Formats: sequence, C-alpha cells, structure tokens
Amino acid sequence: MIHKLELKSFGGFHDTEVVFGEGYQCLPGPNESGKTTTIMCIRALLYGFSKDSLNRKLYSDGYEDYKPLQGRDFSAAMEIETGKGRFRIERQFHKENEQMILTNLDTNDIIEDESLYAFSGIPQPGSYFWGLSQDDFMRFFCMDDLQATDAASILKRIEESRDFVTKGNSTLRFADSYVYLDKKRREIGTPRAKKSPIGQYREQIARFEEDMADLRAQSRELEDHRSKKTQMAQELRSLQRERKLQIEKHQILPQLGEKLELANRLDDRLLENEKAIDRFESKKMSKMTNKLGMAKVSGMLAFLFLLVTAALAFFFHQEEIAVLSFVATVFFGASSLIFFLWNARTKNLLRTYHNLYGERDGLLAEKQALCSWLDPYIDEDIEMETLKDSLYRYAQKLESLPDRGRELDVAIEQIQRQLGFLDGKEREAEAIQQKMAQTEKAYKEEKASGRELEEQLKIIDLTESILREVDAEGEQGFKREIISAGEKILAALSDGRYDTIAFGKDHFILSGKDRPSLRDTQLSRSTADLLVLSLRLAAVNQMDPHIPMVFDDGFVYMDEERRENLVDYLKHMNRQILDFTTPK
Repeated sequence: MIHKLELKSFGGFHDTEVVFGEGYQCLPGPNESGKTTTIMCIRALLYGFSKDSLNRKLYSDGYEDYKPLQGRDFSAAMEIETGKGRFRIERQFHKENEQMILTNLDTNDIIEDESLYAFSGIPQPGSYFWGLSQDDFMRFFCMDDLQATDAASILKRIEESRDFVTKGNSTLRFADSYVYLDKKRREIGTPRAKKSPIGQYREQIARFEEDMADLRAQSRELEDHRSKKTQMAQELRSLQRERKLQIEKHQILPQLGEKLELANRLDDRLLENEKAIDRFESKKMSKMTNKLGMAKVSGMLAFLFLLVTAALAFFFHQEEIAVLSFVATVFFGASSLIFFLWNARTKNLLRTYHNLYGERDGLLAEKQALCSWLDPYIDEDIEMETLKDSLYRYAQKLESLPDRGRELDVAIEQIQRQLGFLDGKEREAEAIQQKMAQTEKAYKEEKASGRELEEQLKIIDLTESILREVDAEGEQGFKREIISAGEKILAALSDGRYDTIAFGKDHFILSGKDRPSLRDTQLSRSTADLLVLSLRLAAVNQMDPHIPMVFDDGFVYMDEERRENLVDYLKHMNRQILDFTTPK
C-alpha cells in the first residue's frame, strides 16, 4: 500500500506531495492534469527507468520523457507498506549521479539486498518487496492495456500469473525454480561456454584425447623405428662378423698353415703312440706280473729253508741233512735269481708302457690347446678327430673372402650412425610412453572430477523434467480454477449476462442465460475488456494483498452500468486500488 508520494522534481511536477488511503480510490482529473505522470512516478520509484535485463543497466525511453527541462534535480520519494514492513524509497534519476536509497522505517535500516538486482542492473525495490519484475507488475497491477486481441494472449497472461499465486504463506513459483535450475546449469556451464566448469572440463577432456591420439600416432611411428633398429642391429652384427673375418684373414690365415702342420704332426705321433701301446697290450702284461710275484715268493722260501738247514747242521752236526739242505737252497736260490732278473726286465717294460700313455696324454693336451685356439674363430663344434678338417674349412673360408675391408668399415660406420639416431628415437619413444602414461592418468583423474559435474547436470535436467511434469499437471488445474473464479467476476460485472467461460482449442467462448454463445473474437471491445479484466482479477485475488493496483483510464470502453459494477467490485477487494480517470 502506497501511503505518500513525493514528486520533488519529476516531469512537470516540483515539490508536490500526494497522500493515498486504503482500498479503492477514484482519482479523477482533467486531461493534462498529471495522472499519467503520477503513475509513471510510482512505477519509476519501484523499478527505475529500467528495462528488465539481468545484470545489465538498460534505460527505458521514459527517462527522457519525464526528465525536467529546467534545473538539475530529477528525483522523487515514496512511503509504502509491504508484507516486509514499511519502507521509504528515495531516488535520484539523473544517470550522472543516479542513486536509490531504500530505508526500512520500522528499523531505520538501509536495505542493500541482491534481490534488488534480480531482474536488472538498475535497483528495483518492487523486485525486493514482491519478487515481481517490472513487466510482471505492469501486466497484473498497472493495467493500462486491458485489451487482449486473441485467446492465445489471454491464456499466456493466465499462465504467467500462476507464478505469483499465493497460497497461505507460501508462493508457488515454478518460474523461480526454472530460473534457479538454469542458474545452476549456467554455473556448471555448457560445452559451448568454454570458460564454464563443464566447458573447461570437456575442453580439457577433448585436449587430453587429442594429445593421447597424437602420442599414440608418435608411438606407432617410433615402434616402426624400433623395428627398423632391430633389423639394422642384425645387419650390423652380420657386417661386423664379416669384418672380423676380414681381420682374421690378414692376421690368422698366415698362422693356419703352421697350425695345420702341427695338427698333422700330432696326429702322426698319436698314431705311432697308439701302435706302441697296442704292441705292449698284446704281450699279456697281466701274466708277466703274476709270474713275477711267484718268483718273489719262491726266493723267499729258498732263503728261509737255507737258514733253517744251516742252523740244524751247526747245532746237530748232521752233515747229510746239511748237504741236502744246501743243494735245495742252491736250487731255490738259482730259481729266485732267474725270476729276479725277469722281474727287473718286466719293470722296465711296464715303465716304458706307462711312458707311452704319458706321451699320448701330452699329445692330446697339445691337440686340445690347438682346438681351444681355433674355437673363438668358428661357430661349429670342434672335435679332436675332425680338428684338421675344421682348420682346413676355416682356412678355405678365409681364403675365399673378397678383400672389401674399407667398404665394410664405411657400411658399419653408416649403420652405427643410423643406430645412434634410432637410439635417440627409442629414448624419445620411452619419453612418449611415459608422457602417455601421465596423460592417461590425468585423463582418468579429469574424467573422475568431471563425472561429478555430469551427474549434477543430470540431476538438474531430471529435476527440471519432474518440475515441468508437475507444472503441466498443475497448470491445467490452475487454468480451471482461474476460469471458474473469472466466471463469477464476469457474471457480477455483466449483471449475469455472461456466466460461463469455456476455453477451446485456440479461443474462448462466452455464454449466459438466454444468450447465444460467442467466441472471443465476436465480442465487443467493452465485453472483451471485461473478459480480460475478469480473468486478471481472478489471478490477482490470489496474489500478495499488499501490492497496490493502478488504473490509468482503464475503463473508457465500458458503459456506465458496467463501470459502476466494476467499481463496486473493486471496492470490496482487500487491496489498495488507485483509479486515475478522466471525468466525463
């Protein structure tokens, strides 16, 4: 409710004060008496000379229309009572030093609230008081455009009014819910908004995927280098083997003749050694050894018998026994001598036999040393029996090699340079593999962090979908409720001439007792205004009762009877209504 309006310097007014009362007030005035200027001042105090534009300062054309031609002052003030308390609004409208002071008269606090800027970069107390944008306030409470030319525009106004319906102490604001969800969606962002979290996330993911694709391509290229390196390494080993043979041809080939002669000599001596050993083994050395043992035993027995006989002869003087014993002793002694000489000869033969084996071992050791000398130069397994053949084949191989040492050196140097380059590429491949692992790890971490944003977007979309389903269901019920209330208002304003409002596919149909049904396009201008006003009043009756209504010659097309009915209805509304009109 507006208590007082102070037009300090506004339009053609200077230091003018207007006081308003409660309920319906008819404020007649002749043409050019300032009715429209007064209404514009109320509107400018509540919303400034602004256009609804979130976070932007956009000025309406009214700024220049109502700016005083004389003086530098362009200001006004108003005291108003709302559901939040009693307030004083003071505004200086000049753009150069624009200022708005909103004071809570109950607490003497200066109000600074973000809801003042909910719909514009210019502060709007109407937004703070009632949550209404300037367009909404003009549509429902500052009615200077009653006429709606078709059913679609009327239906749109009904749907829009639903956002401000008050039920008890709670306001059903589906539009606010959509705005809030849209705000949250903008905070998360869209893929097109690259500076938003989701935009940055998806751009980062795309960058990671692009980097990983590039790294994979580089890795595949470097894998080709690695395969080429393996092939070239094999080629290098082959060339190095050939180069080694070239070196051996000049260094080892002269020695091979001597080694072959040595091998031949060793084989000849081993052959002679084998023959000598075979001869000794054919003489049955084991039997000679047995006879040698028997000779030793016989000699010992003869010597013992000689001693016994000599003792008997000496002690018992038995000459015959002594003679026989002596003869026997001589016989056994001669036998022992023969066997002793045979034993000495046999020992010499055994010593020679063992020396032959020692010689064979020495020859074999020399041959083994020759095998060990040859082994590093050839790839085949070397055996004692085939040593000469191996030496011969190796010599033939070296002799058959063409002399291209310089050519091999150049080829080896070139391959080594290429391998050095490929070694660098392999290190690069390892670095790329490491970078790819790091990128993949960062990609997974970014995916995990972005998954939360994706989930939030899904929740927002799901919430909005559910709200819209509920909104759509409630919309039909709200339409029926508003149309039902509008029917009662229309019946009162038309003296019962029209008491039924039906909504077809794209039009309204009005009907009444003993009257034909008419489409909205068939109505007179007065009846069409009455239809629009009835539906708007039906919606306004469910809104905040502290919001004042303002009419500016809103009923010019109504006859006296309908105007009286309307005024009578407005007087019974629990709301301040300022009806600026031109008397006839």
